Amino acid sequence: MRLANDENTAYGLSVLVGLLLAILTIYLWFQVTRNEEAYIQEALNRQAADLSHVIEIELAKDIRGLRRMASRWEVRSDMPLSEWQADAQNYLQDVPLLERLILTNADFQLKWAEPASTSVAESSLQLLLTALQPSFYWNNGLGFATPSDTLNVRDKMIVAVQLETRHNTEGFLIGIYDLQQLPVVLREKAQSENFNVGIFAGPVPLFHSNETGRPVDTDRTVIQNLSMLNDHWKIHVVPTQDFLTSQKTTLPLLVFLTGLILSLITAITFFLGFTARLHSALVAETNTRLGVILNTTSEGFFGLDLSGHTTFANPAAGEMLGYKPEEMLNQPQHDLIHHHYADGAIYPREDCNIYAALHDGKTHTEDNEVFWRKDGTAVPVEYTSQPTLGPNGEITGAVVAFRDISWRKKEEEELKQKFVNRLTQSNTELERFAYVASHDMQEPIRMITSFSAIIAKDYANILDKTGQQYLKLIVDSGKRLKDLVEDLLEHSRVDNRGITKADFSGETALRGVLDNLSELIHERNAKITHDPLPILYGNPVQIMRLIQNLVGNAVKYQPDGRTPQVHISCESDNNNWHLSISDNGMGIKPEFINEIFQPFRRLHTWDKIAGTGLGLSICKKIVENHNGKIWVTSDYGQGSTFHFSLSKPPAAEVKTS
Repeated sequence: MRLANDENTAYGLSVLVGLLLAILTIYLWFQVTRNEEAYIQEALNRQAADLSHVIEIELAKDIRGLRRMASRWEVRSDMPLSEWQADAQNYLQDVPLLERLILTNADFQLKWAEPASTSVAESSLQLLLTALQPSFYWNNGLGFATPSDTLNVRDKMIVAVQLETRHNTEGFLIGIYDLQQLPVVLREKAQSENFNVGIFAGPVPLFHSNETGRPVDTDRTVIQNLSMLNDHWKIHVVPTQDFLTSQKTTLPLLVFLTGLILSLITAITFFLGFTARLHSALVAETNTRLGVILNTTSEGFFGLDLSGHTTFANPAAGEMLGYKPEEMLNQPQHDLIHHHYADGAIYPREDCNIYAALHDGKTHTEDNEVFWRKDGTAVPVEYTSQPTLGPNGEITGAVVAFRDISWRKKEEEELKQKFVNRLTQSNTELERFAYVASHDMQEPIRMITSFSAIIAKDYANILDKTGQQYLKLIVDSGKRLKDLVEDLLEHSRVDNRGITKADFSGETALRGVLDNLSELIHERNAKITHDPLPILYGNPVQIMRLIQNLVGNAVKYQPDGRTPQVHISCESDNNNWHLSISDNGMGIKPEFINEIFQPFRRLHTWDKIAGTGLGLSICKKIVENHNGKIWVTSDYGQGSTFHFSLSKPPAAEVKTS
């Protein structure tokens, strides 16, 4: 506890020193960063002002030129078209932003346009003039119109100059300026490559350049008014990230990193210096405690190196295995105590989970193996093999913890035997009860069915329709009960105790089955085919009952109107015969495949298809009595195939019958 407290104290003081230095570093970094940000903002404002000034001068110059041209027209209102076109062409060449000149009368009706054809067709030009007329903002004979997407003049600045002669408005000279040409002007007259420039009329963007194609910082946008235009026209200057980066220095980062590194180094040095003297004492105390635990625990522990040799063993391990702990040291552990399985078979080292931990680095647990004592006797154990890792995560060995579970094995075996005895007794009593009960019920059932038949034959004309229905229910129920009792008796008789097995002809057995089912086969007009059947081995009566149940079901369980087709086949499967009975009947839904061999499990009501639900259960019991397996495959609506296996006769040579 004292060592832990001292270590916590050293840690706390180291953290405190580091935090104080880190706080000082953050303060210095904040001051340096703030000064740099102020410098960048000043440079940004200065650059934005220069760009705005250039744009204002350029636009003002172009508008003054438009006024001069309008003045010439006012002086010579009768100027011929050719002279006006020549003057307009010269003006268009001198002004890069000017895209088109338009001359209208006082009602904004088109007179002349230069060039005569642009992206705005002549047919649409008058529509443009009509739409623009109410949108002009006039100031001292000069009008500005907001562009319109619908008129295909977005990114244009439209300026109109009023033409007057003798104080009368003669018309208007309209200039359409292409703001997309601004980047060309800006490159020539200002350092615009580091900025995106936008001109807005209120919230409506008139022009926005993204000539750089580089990332920008919109949070640092500088907005200035265009004083020579409408009050709500503004210039947005957005700096690129490259410009901002070029204005920044590494001084804030250098101050921050240097301070943090110095803080960390100082804190670590303080901590290591304080804890170095505690380490040896802590290791010694830990080793002492570990030794006490290993020497006093009732579980066995031993360690392994990478070659599988024992590096240590505690007293409990030696006591359980009959060795002194020192006798186990440096010995190959597997060859010493884990060399054979419980049944005496050799236990290969590569299959040993204790050794697996040395290779895959995983923890392995077993609860049903044995270790071998020095005297050669086996001790049941459960063990866990845990890999040990070095400082770099590499596997250095393993530690195995185990315990003797002889007492648990004994209790499990005793409990298992008790359950087996109780289950055997219960099954015997149930079978005896079923047999006795079924046998004793046969006489009353015969009386019921016989007298019901007599009443149905001799007194049916006395009964009304309802009485006849009741009588039919009694007769049908009696038949069902008779069939059920017979199947219960058959189920209880089917037992593997005392049955006689012998070789018999499969062909002869099948002929007997078909004779027994002849009435049903004739009634349903069923088609029965079969492969040649071999000599079978087992109890002939039970095997005939097995085949008869399966063939009878194949004939009975058919959709209305379908002719039953049943095929019996047989194939050799090593030491067994694999027999199968296929039909074209109703088939079985997949969810019922695993349930149909259970007693009393029926998939159809008795009034549709007669049966007790015990037929397939009897089949399963017969097959299991003969150490075989029974299963079914089915295509619902198309038919089923019941498979079962029977051992071949023990004779060396088997012939078909």
